[in-house]
Amino acid sequence: MNKSFLDFSLLHEAVECQAVQRPQQVAIDAGTHSISYMDLCDQMHRIAATLQTNGIQNNDRVGLLAGNGIEACIGMLGILRADACYVPLNPAFPAMRLGAVIVDAGIETLISVKKHTPQLLKVLASIKDFRGESLILIDASLDDPECLELKKEFAKYFENICGAETLAQAGSPSESRAVENNLAYVMYTSGSTGTPKGVMVTHRNVTSFLRWGIDYFSISSRDRMSGHSDINFDLSVFDIFGSFFSGATLCPVINVGDKSFPGKFIKDREISIWFSVPSVIRTLRNSGQLSPNIFAKHLRWAIFCGEVFLPEYADSWIKTHPTVPLCNLYGPTEATIACTYYKIGDDGFWDPCKAIPIGHPTSATEILILKQQSDEIADDGEIGRLMICGAQVSPGYWGQPELTQNKFTKHPFDKDPYARMYDSSDLAYREDDGVIQFVGRSDSQVKIMGYRVELGEIETILARHEAVDEAVAFLMQDEQALLVAAVSLNQGFSDSDFEKDILSHCVKYLPLYMVPKRLMFYSSLPKNSNGKIDRKAIAHSDFLPS
Repeated sequence: MNKSFLDFSLLHEAVECQAVQRPQQVAIDAGTHSISYMDLCDQMHRIAATLQTNGIQNNDRVGLLAGNGIEACIGMLGILRADACYVPLNPAFPAMRLGAVIVDAGIETLISVKKHTPQLLKVLASIKDFRGESLILIDASLDDPECLELKKEFAKYFENICGAETLAQAGSPSESRAVENNLAYVMYTSGSTGTPKGVMVTHRNVTSFLRWGIDYFSISSRDRMSGHSDINFDLSVFDIFGSFFSGATLCPVINVGDKSFPGKFIKDREISIWFSVPSVIRTLRNSGQLSPNIFAKHLRWAIFCGEVFLPEYADSWIKTHPTVPLCNLYGPTEATIACTYYKIGDDGFWDPCKAIPIGHPTSATEILILKQQSDEIADDGEIGRLMICGAQVSPGYWGQPELTQNKFTKHPFDKDPYARMYDSSDLAYREDDGVIQFVGRSDSQVKIMGYRVELGEIETILARHEAVDEAVAFLMQDEQALLVAAVSLNQGFSDSDFEKDILSHCVKYLPLYMVPKRLMFYSSLPKNSNGKIDRKAIAHSDFLPS
């Protein structure tokens, strides 16, 4: 009897099932090489058996230092099949930051590939007196003379070092004893204190989202899903396991050129489901890659999440691809990938004069909008605190019980004593028809001349000016509060010609106390590794007034 995505309670079960039902189907197409579901399952089992031989126990954290691609998927699947959870480590991140994650998560076993061994050695050297249990280098032949020195270097840090030879000789793993409440991954996000915090996510959290997503987007074995996000960004979880749960083909974005020119990637790889941050539309538009219907032959859905979806982006897409619907997803890492959705285009309704809503909760989610000063439900149209409840809500933060207790509280209206509610620190309101509108961050709320001001509102007005590509607002505290905005302009516009015009535009829509007192111009606003605007980098810019 064939199983469907509804039958899987553990993430790795999907690959074992697909290996039986469609063994020769391409599971991952990495461009220059690919792997079938049968071979992917075999490699997963070899990693899992090797981990178990080296003492990995239930819910142990295993570090995975890898970029997008086949090896990353083999690594995370093997970790999950061994009943452990993976902690993604981005090789592009600074060694000190990765070292801090390894220490905080208590990682003693790591999986990586030969390409990233120079960075891994820097990371290990940054950790005082590190001594781990095991290192698995998936693609390294450690018996080769060229790897002998490498093996000697890593012997300073690990008891066991395993390469391709060990994996080739590995048998079958023991029967999985994991349950759906086992941790699947711990994903580290930036913390307000400057130290990354690890968000714990269970198999149940992820499968609850996948069951909704695969059904809503009608994903099947005929689809080819993009893999745009790095594995340390939780959008990647939908790319990877959305593919595996439905028997589709995952097409990871590996080359820098494909991230710079995603249009060519979408077209050449015949992507049918695209998922990324919405500013990718700006990249497509500004680089001339968003030609009319260029993706319409294969692309069924363009799905976006991770940052505010500007109306300008939707307008650019709908004008060129009116038959390919957009979907705006919203959700913090603590709510597992995304917890609300709003369809734009095709048969979905969109008012271009309004901000794009975050829409409706997914099937396993309940969204509460509570009054800002109490735990009462806010009235329709009243801005309140956005609270997330349901099966997608994380157990909390690794090793931070006080922060977990503060952010994850008891559901105020559910009779179940274990029902919890996550405080997103976002502000939102419900319209009369139940659609949710995102307003901004409660922790980006500032006071100017005694008035409460949402910086997101200023940024939205700035972005509506024809010359403005992107904008970020800041309140600089010196002898008096000074409102500053960092702006990048669209092609063909110069700061000398449009500074006064942009400020005049703000005066039309904002009270004077909300109009920036100074504009800083960038050719392009700084971005972090996930493609989001790096607000901290701008805030510490030398261009800011002292």
